[in-house]
Amino acid sequence: MPTPKRLTYEKALERLLGLVDYERIRNHPPAPPRPDLRRVVALLEKLGNPHRQVPLVHIAGTKGKGSTAALLTSAFLGLGHPSGLFSSPHLHTFRERIRLNGEPLSEAAFAALVEDCWPAVEAVNAMGSHGNVTLFELLGAMAFSAFVQEGCHWGVIEVGLGGRLDSTNVVDPAVAVITSISIDHAAILGGTIAEIAKEKAGIIKPGAPVVIGPQPPEALEVFRKVAQERGSPLTYVPDDYTWERTSSDIDGQAFSVTGPSGTRNLWIPLLGFHQIENATVAFAVLELLEKRNSNATSSAGKIKLASEELANGLSKVQWPARMEVLSKSPVLMADGAHNAASLRRLHESLREYVSFEDLILVVGWGTDKESEEMALVVAEMAPKSVVVGKSRHPRSMTADSLAELLRRSGVPVTDACSNIAEAVRKAMSLAGPNDLVLATGSLFVAAETREEVLGIPSEVYPEFNAAAAPAI
Repeated sequence: MPTPKRLTYEKALERLLGLVDYERIRNHPPAPPRPDLRRVVALLEKLGNPHRQVPLVHIAGTKGKGSTAALLTSAFLGLGHPSGLFSSPHLHTFRERIRLNGEPLSEAAFAALVEDCWPAVEAVNAMGSHGNVTLFELLGAMAFSAFVQEGCHWGVIEVGLGGRLDSTNVVDPAVAVITSISIDHAAILGGTIAEIAKEKAGIIKPGAPVVIGPQPPEALEVFRKVAQERGSPLTYVPDDYTWERTSSDIDGQAFSVTGPSGTRNLWIPLLGFHQIENATVAFAVLELLEKRNSNATSSAGKIKLASEELANGLSKVQWPARMEVLSKSPVLMADGAHNAASLRRLHESLREYVSFEDLILVVGWGTDKESEEMALVVAEMAPKSVVVGKSRHPRSMTADSLAELLRRSGVPVTDACSNIAEAVRKAMSLAGPNDLVLATGSLFVAAETREEVLGIPSEVYPEFNAAAAPAI
């Protein structure tokens, strides 16, 4: 009897994109998802509960959660532990969202996971009581399944949005992590730091430790209160650790971290003060895990922080589109800063890490962003000229609308382009050999800049019709 043909990658994407994708809807739904996760629980039960079979680190935050997740995964690998990473969004292909031992899934592996999980999706949808499985929910289930199949010692899970109601919040992690927060997705998460902190604090589980990165006082107050109520030991990184950059160049930076176990000297190929902060948070997680499982009888998942292996792991981290240098004469950099706080951090880091004469910006961002404040930060960066572009993402602001907004803020807009590739070419034509061209404003702008400069092919998806989205 002939062997049935496996699903192709193209057909797998068709199935995936047939599910509701709230990342690509032009406007977020007026109400947040239902305040329960029964649909995800039902889906995972039908798959054998893979999220309970691998020790997990669950990471939420506004800024730095993706970088921290990547640093932690790379450290696990350096320490000899097969590891998986689930993150979002992707730059060029859905396969990037599920990484095994640092590498995106192959097309064949991705398609096989879609095919293997699809009967469970259909079964949950047929129940009718919890609504239909979404694209993000299926991807999370695929990630958990992939971690089990690969025999991962550790899985690192990045929250998609918020924390309390995020579909990843069905896990019982070995440790929860909350990186620095700021105002973002205010229509969904709340318009104050305290409101957003309450949503992020939803990932703190009873009795499980939580590691907190540097926070505004009002956010830290929320996290301490929730941790105390749930009996969760809390590590606030700035209380127990100090970190200092010791040297840097355009390829990376050396730094020292001092904590309960002493001082470590490390190097990462990521630029920016905030990346040293993220690396320190990751190190604090590792120290906590080393202490908590020191009596474990199995070597699988047991953390032993040998200096050479840790340093080697962190030095190999790959996390593109974060102050990423794509060319050097002139310097062309792509950064996915997507809100006012992250743009301000980027601004603070530029002169410290890159030597240049004039700054030329390529900018674009979404209609759901804090546009007025972001425009003010762009003005503070004092660019010589700005070229506005529109990303392919369906929620991207039109180039003309963004150009008008920036001009009102006193930003010298040179041109407004219909796409990012054109904007990059225009900006490069304006730059002298000692200038810096920076593409930023969203991760999608950074991704499309990489595609133009590095010749990376991208998956282009049909625009999602928000009007067709079922109620949630």
